[in-house]
Amino acid sequence: MLVPYFGGHSNLDIQTSLKKACTADVAAPKRKHVRACIVYTWDHKSSREFWHCLKLLPIQSNDIQIFKTLIVIHKVLQEGHPTCLIGGFKNISWLESLSRFSNNGTSAGYTRLIKEYVFYLEQKLKFHHDHRGFNGMFEYEEYVSLRTVSDPNEGFESIMDLLSLQDFLDNLQRVIFSSIRHTSESECVISSLVPIIAESYGIYKFLISMLRALYKSSETEEVIAPLKDRFDVQHHRLFEFYADCSSIKYLTTLVTIPRLPSSPPTLEDEEDPQGYPLTRERSSVSNSEESSIPRSSNIQSQPTGAMVDSFERQQQELEEQQRKAEERRQAELLEQQMLQRDQARFWEEQQRQQAVSQELAQSQLLADQMQRQAQGKLAQLEQDLLTLGGQHERDQLMLEQYDQRVKVLENELRIVTQTAEEQLAVKTSQCSHLEEQVQYWKNKQTRET
Repeated sequence: MLVPYFGGHSNLDIQTSLKKACTADVAAPKRKHVRACIVYTWDHKSSREFWHCLKLLPIQSNDIQIFKTLIVIHKVLQEGHPTCLIGGFKNISWLESLSRFSNNGTSAGYTRLIKEYVFYLEQKLKFHHDHRGFNGMFEYEEYVSLRTVSDPNEGFESIMDLLSLQDFLDNLQRVIFSSIRHTSESECVISSLVPIIAESYGIYKFLISMLRALYKSSETEEVIAPLKDRFDVQHHRLFEFYADCSSIKYLTTLVTIPRLPSSPPTLEDEEDPQGYPLTRERSSVSNSEESSIPRSSNIQSQPTGAMVDSFERQQQELEEQQRKAEERRQAELLEQQMLQRDQARFWEEQQRQQAVSQELAQSQLLADQMQRQAQGKLAQLEQDLLTLGGQHERDQLMLEQYDQRVKVLENELRIVTQTAEEQLAVKTSQCSHLEEQVQYWKNKQTRET
């Protein structure tokens, strides 16, 4: 997890860093610019300005800029302040719109990359919204595993969601590798593998810990057999993925590639001091030697079903952490409610002042009419102008609502048109196939006669 640096960073700094990180050239986003964005969120303990400045960037007309923006977003979600994940979920509709801006012809090969990357980031944000115990980097914490699998149903569901997220990540890396083979200048595309490698390995370690904890709390192995089978398949895919990454020299200069054993770890094994999973070939002698080495983890892995003192202490610590987390959530909720109330009072005050101003204006007009009959016509025109101004504002609001509705209808029409074209293509293919069969039977009948 990135340690926050409490320096001075202004709004201009985050704007400049984002512009430099999301340039239109094919070079990878520079780490110093991305780090500046990450540090900014920690300095201010908020991601609001990051997302605000990001949406102001003129990137919609260039696929390379959109793709580099997605890389920056992915890294900020991983290493930035926890509010980045919350802000990302709030801006998920804007993120989804980036996939619609692609396919503008600025650079071939990026359209599918952008769509797959946007889809994965959406799934990642939804996962973190549903599972608040995981940070952006999926850094391994034993207490999270114990908490998650203390309820078998909840543990099973959490593991299933993690496995699904790993599958989405695997699909993304496959699309990226297929693009590298067909791209001459692929430095930018290769750099997108850096956050993917870190994230896939973090998910992998979490799955090992949670599967083992769930296995110890389960009565039979058949309960988690489907999860273990799916994990084994993912292990082999990760093994091949990391091997492919190791073959890219430029990528090895950017990140350390994890090394996995060729065989998936068993549920009975424990993790070694380096954090890598053990294989089935480890002997009982090596296990006994391993037990004498002090672990670096804060909490030792314990069977979740055993009523022992160490587990009770862990549960107490977990409950305390949950209590503090709940207090923080309640404080954030209270702060949000207070902010909403303040905003409501502000708008009520604005409306009241506007009403008072209108009343004063009308009173002044009436006084002018009584004092200066010669200016009665002018006062009437001024009053009409105020009325027309209010009507104009209401008309503008109605037009904006109509524009939004038209955009929605246009999008639905585009989808219907696309579907109709696909159906027409299928029917055309079927007709061609039937014509070929008719011709075949005609020819056959001719030869027989």
